[in-house]
Amino acid sequence: PPPAPTVPSAPLFRTLIVHDDGLEAPCTDSWIVTVVFDLDRATVDVADLACDANDGVAGGGGLNNLVETNNVDDDETNDEACIGVPQIEVSKTVSSGPVDNGDGTYTVTYTVTAANTGCGPGTYDVIDILDPAAGISVVGDPTLAYGGGETNDTTPAGTFTAAGGTGTLIVDDEGLVAGGTETWIVTVIFDIDRATVDVADLACDPYDGTAGGGGLNNLIETDNTDDDESNDEACIGVPQREVSKTVTRG
Repeated sequence: PPPAPTVPSAPLFRTLIVHDDGLEAPCTDSWIVTVVFDLDRATVDVADLACDANDGVAGGGGLNNLVETNNVDDDETNDEACIGVPQIEVSKTVSSGPVDNGDGTYTVTYTVTAANTGCGPGTYDVIDILDPAAGISVVGDPTLAYGGGETNDTTPAGTFTAAGGTGTLIVDDEGLVAGGTETWIVTVIFDIDRATVDVADLACDPYDGTAGGGGLNNLIETDNTDDDESNDEACIGVPQREVSKTVTRG
């Protein structure tokens, strides 16, 4: 076998990996090339995540890899292998609630949506973070249900332990094909201690990484494929009913 190749630091990695290797008819040889790619999502153009035909210059698109051989290779149409790069965006919204349960508690349902807008299959995680205002607590364990879409590969439905500001991993290494979309439904029951809660905290505040984000706040964290974090937080305010009485006659 040839010695391990040294990959040059040029933009186009061109390396002789098999040299003067003999092969008798009608035999075949195969060689396995394994590459680890690092994707800088802060600078990469999303359009370049798809595969383009290689034109001999750097930046062929996607995770492109091709071979060049001597003139015994008459068919060059299969000399290129490429797979697109996934781009999975995850968002959270309030889908229903708060529903007054009649006992001082409220039920809120959140929907987590994952969409692969990239050009290749990928995986993603979702960490759920409950961040209600001080004086608002979670009753029991929230529930997670699969809302539909491509397919539920790895994640069991049911209850999960709410870990507060540290978050809970609710979706782990879930696969999603290019162009695929799927949803997850998180249902939470909140209890409001109106004797201690500050009325101003019943409204929603932007999450700042600390506990007590205001209202019935719930957000998610994902891995680094999610470039748009502006829609990772879902919050709805808490109703505050004020009842008063006055003397109208007498």
